[in-house]
Amino acid sequence: MKAIGTFLFVWCFFLVVPGGVSAVTYTSTDVPKSIGPNAGTITTSTITIADSAMITDVNVTINLNHTYDEDLEIKLINPYGVSIELSMQNGGSGNNYINTVFDDEAGTPITAGSPPFTGTYQPEGSLSLLDGWSIQGTWTLEITDVYNLDSGTLNSWSLDITQTTAPGLTGLNPPDNDLNSNKSTDLIINFDRAPVAQGGNISIYESGGVLFEQFPSTDARVTIAGTQVTINPADFDYTGYYVLIANSAFDDGSGNYFAGISDSTFWNFTFVGENSAADLPKPIGPDRGTVTTSTITVSNAGTLLDADVTISLTHSYDADLDIYLISPAGTRVELSTDNGGS
Repeated sequence: MKAIGTFLFVWCFFLVVPGGVSAVTYTSTDVPKSIGPNAGTITTSTITIADSAMITDVNVTINLNHTYDEDLEIKLINPYGVSIELSMQNGGSGNNYINTVFDDEAGTPITAGSPPFTGTYQPEGSLSLLDGWSIQGTWTLEITDVYNLDSGTLNSWSLDITQTTAPGLTGLNPPDNDLNSNKSTDLIINFDRAPVAQGGNISIYESGGVLFEQFPSTDARVTIAGTQVTINPADFDYTGYYVLIANSAFDDGSGNYFAGISDSTFWNFTFVGENSAADLPKPIGPDRGTVTTSTITVSNAGTLLDADVTISLTHSYDADLDIYLISPAGTRVELSTDNGGS
């Protein structure tokens, strides 16, 4: 028999709601997929969306069988690399996720649920970080089985997306959580359709919340070429920043406004100097006894009179961590040991 090709279909259900906003369900046909049983096995399943629209809300529904739910780390990744933690090692020795809906507006966190998690739960991460992005492209459900022996099957999953015909994000530069050595860099925003500046503010803050610079989207420091917006602020310092954009800054020229950025965790970046680590990010854990190291090489000669250490890391259980600073001569300084609880 001669192979004639493989076809992937995405099933969609459309619900039109008032105000030109539509609610659409996209169901993956990239199932079933086996899960586990070897530690570190990563299972992925995709949904490819050809439509072009901006997200205003996302919910995720999954159905899977597994014989030890606590083995599983489940994430949703949008087409542009934004990863949202849905459920990370919850459920103990219980089995399965059956008709489990992840919704930011749910009343119960998934961490407070119990297998088979039937119903609607808040994910561990925030799905609202997908608001404002374009729906277009390939979405990925990623399931990591972190322990040996137990296994299962991803049977189905779907996305319920509320969307509108406003410009949706397709890229940010520097990317979120980026480390950059070029303090003179421009900020770049890419959309899935040509935006029009309407005057809402673009605000750049230092990571501590101090306003660095603010100007309207119609300012000369903002230029638009096709679907790309370039922002040319003053030179940055060697520190961290985040960007907020008003929901009145850009539209499509027909009154359909980009949602803006109102969350200080949405677009962060740090400019690093000679005495800042440039070998990041680095994973921490999850196995007991895992040692993570990061280095800074200082070329200046002289006598150390004073030193301050600033760190930024994410971890789901701070009391697991012992943090040390080690000098080039081997002097070991304990910064934090087993602090912070859960």
